[in-house]
Amino acid sequence: MSKVYFLWFGGPSYAVPSADDLETADSLADVLSIMRARERNWDGRTPCVEDQGAHVFLSDPRNGSDWYPDRVVSAGPRGGLRMERC
Repeated sequence: MSKVYFLWFGGPSYAVPSADDLETADSLADVLSIMRARERNWDGRTPCVEDQGAHVFLSDPRNGSDWYPDRVVSAGPRGGLRMERC
C-alpha cells in the first residue's frame, strides 16, 4: 500500500486537529505504531494521551473536497487500538 494520511487526536488534553495537522505514514500498520508510541510518550512530546483516535485517509484529502475518512482508529475496550472501515 502506498502512503496514507491521518489526523490524530490525543484526547481531551489536546486540541481537535485541523487540515494543517494532516500527517503521513507509510502504511496502516505504521499509523497504529505511531499512535502506540504517542500513547506511551516515547518521543517525550505527547504526555497525557487518553482516548486517542485518528481519521485515516488512503489518498490525500487536500486534493479534493472529500474529508470523509477511509478508516477510523479508536481506543479499544481493553486498552488496545481498533481500526474500523468507514
